[in-house]
Amino acid sequence: MKQRTNRVLAWLLTLVMVIGVVFCSPVGTKNVQAAGSTPVAQHGQLRLSGTQLVDQSGQPFQIRGISTHGLQWFPQYNNKAAYQTLRDDWGANCIR
Repeated sequence: MKQRTNRVLAWLLTLVMVIGVVFCSPVGTKNVQAAGSTPVAQHGQLRLSGTQLVDQSGQPFQIRGISTHGLQWFPQYNNKAAYQTLRDDWGANCIR
């Protein structure tokens, strides 16, 4: 049963990642250089190489992010300090 649960979770996470890449990718937009030490400045445009998500130099890349779903019920957490904590302490590199 645990193996089946893990397999279902893996498929769901894969689906979420693919949807995020498809709907968050800058198709048809100009190539904009990000300022500072952001994931975009470090890794450039992401792409799929077979089944692996890679950065512009072909190195594997993992999206680690959070969802803002339900954030409207906790406005005290929608501020710059909260997002910096997610980035710096939790290692988040994507927000949806």
